[in-house]
Amino acid sequence: MIFVVGLVETGGRPREVLCSRKCKMDNLEHELTLSEIAHSWRYESRRGKDVDRRLLPDMTILDGLHTELYIDDNMSYERIETRLRNYIDCDDPVIVITTSQTRKQEILKRCDFLSDALLACTVAEALAEEVVLVDRRGNEYILRRAMEKRRLSSEKSAMETQETEQVRETTRSGLIGHNPSS
Repeated sequence: MIFVVGLVETGGRPREVLCSRKCKMDNLEHELTLSEIAHSWRYESRRGKDVDRRLLPDMTILDGLHTELYIDDNMSYERIETRLRNYIDCDDPVIVITTSQTRKQEILKRCDFLSDALLACTVAEALAEEVVLVDRRGNEYILRRAMEKRRLSSEKSAMETQETEQVRETTRSGLIGHNPSS
């Protein structure tokens, strides 16, 4: 089912905003910005009911990179910090996207309890051709390169698993066909 959740002024005729789920009007800007980021990143992503039900991130890309979008500058740092505490026991990284450099740095500083699992950027940085994420120490990570490493690591792990299964099968076949009394 597709819902019309609002109208966007484009300088010409207003365009309808369509969504596969109902969206509150006061959340429309958040959802549009998140959609624009997801589209520009071009990675498989999940949102809404399809994300981890315990963490409830705004978006998860490639089965484990959770994304939180904070564009409401009226949201207190305490509220953001409380929200991000849900990730303390999570092994997966979380990307925080916010409106300004100042806000990004403050979130990184206040949420250092997530250590190196927390990466951040501004909306403008998230929409750039080369997305650069920053950790609490100021180290920079290029999203595309990190995702390529993750993909290669996943493929290598899958290949190793497949090879292990082939070795097991060969060993099993050899043992079944082997007659120790001959």
